[in-house]
Order: sequence, then structure tokens, then C-alpha cells
Amino acid sequence: DGQHPSARALAHEHCDTDAMEAARLHVAQLAALLRSSRSVVDGGMKDFFTEDLWHSGVPESWRAPLEALALDELAALITCGNLRQTPVAWPLSLLAFVASCHALRLPGQFAPLGPAGRGSFAQAARGNACGRCMDEGAIDSELRRAVNPKKMHEIVRLSEAADRLGRATGCDNAIDVGSGQGYLSRTLAFERSWDTVGVEAVDSNIEAAQLLDDKARPRLRKKHGEAWQPGSLRHVAAWVP
Repeated sequence: DGQHPSARALAHEHCDTDAMEAARLHVAQLAALLRSSRSVVDGGMKDFFTEDLWHSGVPESWRAPLEALALDELAALITCGNLRQTPVAWPLSLLAFVASCHALRLPGQFAPLGPAGRGSFAQAARGNACGRCMDEGAIDSELRRAVNPKKMHEIVRLSEAADRLGRATGCDNAIDVGSGQGYLSRTLAFERSWDTVGVEAVDSNIEAAQLLDDKARPRLRKKHGEAWQPGSLRHVAAWVP
């Protein structure tokens, strides 16, 4: 049929009925959790300071139990779901929320990334970072300047998914449609060595992306020398209907 063998295998894997049904159920359960916890999950970190989200969004019965946790205990609760006995009783709603978050989180979400496809240069050069988020070690510091943890998580996971899918289907190039200021495009080209084109409709974003490229290239070359072998990277102004 002219289709690449790896593409046929990937399509067969993705058409597994049981796997698709399990994925649909998982998505439905995640959506239900997000709807029921909207006052908490819709806020960003800054909203705790600018919008007083602690009082306006977090249920009152949750506050005392959470305030009783030390920082390392709070971190363990977030990453592992571990909960020690505390002098403050935990309401069932908070226990259910924590249990649901861990039951429904994506596989490997708090685990180190698996082996990269063409290889994440930063990941090969460094171990896991103990910085702002678990994904920090997968992106070179030159590519994550002014990138918040949420955006960093998206860039790392999307670049890994695109890398794996591109290899499985025999692609030669990557195209990032709606590339904005090029953070994902830059990661694909500079971390995973894909020849990449970023397509963006807003001229100011194209200019910002090119400026960031120009700053990152010499720094990465100076830092890593000939070991750094990036793919080509272009940003194109276009509107994709």
C-alpha cells in the first residue's frame, strides 16, 4: 500500500479497540475531575498572590490540613501521594481529590523521561534537575529562559511525542503550526536535531522567535562545542486556515 512499515505498525497499535476505549474512559474521568475542581485547577501560581486564590478558590476545610504540612511533605504528596498522619483531620473531599489526581495522572508524569528518539542533547548531557519541575533537566538552560514550569512541561512532552512519532513514521522534517515565539520549534531543532519549520501568523512572534534563536545558537555552540549538532530552523509567517 506504499505505507512505511513502521507507520503501519503504529496505526495498528493505535487502532487497538480496547486501548482506545481505555483512553476515552481516562479522558472522560479527567474531564470530570477538572470540572469538579475548577476553582482550584483553573488558577495559576501567581493567582494565589494576585487574586488571593488560597481563600477564594481552595475549599476552607482543605486549608488547615495543607498548612500543617512541611514543604518536603507537601512535595511528597504532590509527586507520590504519600500522606503521613497529621494532627489535623483531612476531609474526605481532599483525600478524594488527591487520590483522584494520582489515579488519573498520565503514565510516567512524575518519572524521568524515557530514552529520546534522536536523542535530547540536554538530557544526555545532564541528569534530572532538582529545579522548578521534573522536566527541567530535559531542556538546556539556554532554551528555557523565561519559560514557566507549565510551558516547560508542554514543550518537553510535545517534543518527545513529536520525536517518537516522527521516527516511527519515517519523517525527515518537523513543522510546528502556530509556533508562537518558537519554543517548541527551537527544542525540536536544537535539542532533538530535527530540521524544523515554525509557521506563525503574527509577525511580532516571528521576530521574537528569530531573536531568541540568534541568542541561543552561539551560547549553545560555546557551551557544547562540536558535540552540539542541531537541525536547521526557520520561522515562516503564514496563516493556515
